[in-house]
Formats: sequence, structure tokens, C-alpha cells
Amino acid sequence: MELDALDNEILMIALNSKYLSIVDFAIFVLKDRNFDFNNYFIQFQNNALENTSVKRCLLQMLILEWNKEDFYLYIDKLNDKSILFMILYKALKIKYISLDEVVSLFYRKQLKLPFYLLQKIAKLSTELKEVDELYLLTTTPISFLQRLEFCENLSFWGKVEWLIHIEKYCQTDEEEDVLRDSVKMVLNLAKYQYYPPLWKKEDKEIYWILFQNMGNILNLIEIYPQEYENLKKLITK
Repeated sequence: MELDALDNEILMIALNSKYLSIVDFAIFVLKDRNFDFNNYFIQFQNNALENTSVKRCLLQMLILEWNKEDFYLYIDKLNDKSILFMILYKALKIKYISLDEVVSLFYRKQLKLPFYLLQKIAKLSTELKEVDELYLLTTTPISFLQRLEFCENLSFWGKVEWLIHIEKYCQTDEEEDVLRDSVKMVLNLAKYQYYPPLWKKEDKEIYWILFQNMGNILNLIEIYPQEYENLKKLITK
């Protein structure tokens, strides 16, 4: 079918399809026809919309990479946590928003989610400070060991940073033993590291102090003096 043969009425039906591939196609054709999406979204802004209608608009905005001001206006119209999670998950996955923005939104809307949903969101981000913040927004408290699980698939420097962030949740002797083993594992890999972490300059000194202090608490610095010295050179260079 020739694209020119599609009239706008059919395209508007396609634009509101439940199938994203059809929505994507409709947007492609409408953009080519210089369709006024700005006016399209404005017409709904002051209306009371059902959650399914808000969801459609938000998905359209993600495909269009629309301005965030309008995106958040529609987010505030949502009254369904499952739809909100789905939208935020997709937005994070395509890097339309950052995890920091998600955490800020949760605090602003006073929202909390089950841990298994937060885990899915966390896996999309490398912003470990924000993952730590995100994990505070669970509907039920989570343990030190649950936090530690996030470390498994991180890079070497990701593991170092994550251990720094979660040390404060270590409360029992058993948890301290697990933390010690995790730090030992990192230290045993230190000899294979040749490149510094890609941390912000202002974070490097703080992280080194915190990691060194953790080593003192766990009585590891005397056992691994060379490893700590090597890490110090890489972190502070």
C-alpha cells in the first residue's frame, strides 16, 4: 500500500492502537506529513482521561522522544501503579529519563513498589547511588543480603562502588562476614585492573576514603596491603 493512500483518519486510529509497532508506523507517516503533535497532546492536557488513554499518550511521547515537561504532565494524570511502572521501565530502557528522575518522581508522588519490580528498574541503570536510593522505596524492608545480590553482574569498579554504598546496611556479625568475603573477592581481582574507574572527580576521593575505612573495619588492610595500594593509585590518579 502506498503511504499517500492512507488518510489521516486511518492514521489516527493506528496512532491509538494497542500494538506499539502500529503506533510507531503511524507516527512515522504522520511526522512525514508534518502532523501537529504539539496541538494533538495539548487538546488532552486539561481533560480528565482514563488511565488507558493516558498510557497511550505517554507511549506515543516515548516513541516521539517528546519534551519531558509534557511527559510529566501526563504522568501526573496516571492513577495506576502497574501502568506507571511499565511506562517508567520503557522510558529508562530507551534512556529517555534517568534513574535519578525516576527516584525523584517516586518521592514526589510518595510511591513505593515491591522489591521485585524495583530490581527490574535497577538492572537498567549504572547510576549506583540512585539504585541505592531506589531500594529505599520498597513496600517492605529489604535485607543487606538482598542488596548484595545486585553486585553479581556489575563490573569490577561497579562492585567496589556498590559495596561502598551498602556497607551502611550491614548490621549483624553474619552480614559482616558476608561483606568481608565480598571485599576479599574484589581485592583478589585488583591485580588484574589497569584502568581507573569512570567516577566523577569529586567522588573518587570520597569513595577511596570509604573503601579504605571499610577495609580497616573488616581487618583486611594488613592482609592485602599491596592490593589496597594498587587500588589507591588507580582511584586517586
